[in-house]
Amino acid sequence: MRNGYLAILIFCLLLVSLPTGSSGITRTKPPSIDTPPAEKFDEYGFISLAKEKRRLDRFARELQRRIAATSQILVYGRDQAEVDARVRRIRNYLVKKRGINPYRVLPEGQACRPEFKTELWIVPPGATAPAHADGAKLSPCKMKPSKSALRVTGVMNADRA
Repeated sequence: MRNGYLAILIFCLLLVSLPTGSSGITRTKPPSIDTPPAEKFDEYGFISLAKEKRRLDRFARELQRRIAATSQILVYGRDQAEVDARVRRIRNYLVKKRGINPYRVLPEGQACRPEFKTELWIVPPGATAPAHADGAKLSPCKMKPSKSALRVTGVMNADRA
């Protein structure tokens, strides 16, 4: 009998503690709208390797200062081979020479432009990746066919005949 009164008392206390006009479900706060946007740290065109290294050093120092942030590196060039080479060079420099965690360095080779361009972005946690300013105007780079591909298609043999 005593257990029955105790159960009823606990039930009444729970019922009284619920907010008035509520179904008893607590609502959580929506995700913060104040997440900082991605920040363009630097942008440069065709420059010497020494100048590029100085800019990448400043970028690496900022990434080391902002421990939770990642980086987004957008590279534009005249053809895909140039873009890929520049992407590899930048990533290797930041990871191997400056000691940045490879998971924090997200290089992305982009479509062709008539001029070289590199954009260095810092992306805070929760922020979306940077948007491309002229995304609709970009076109894929034309790949230069390699000699082995030409041999397979028979183009080189046709030239010799």
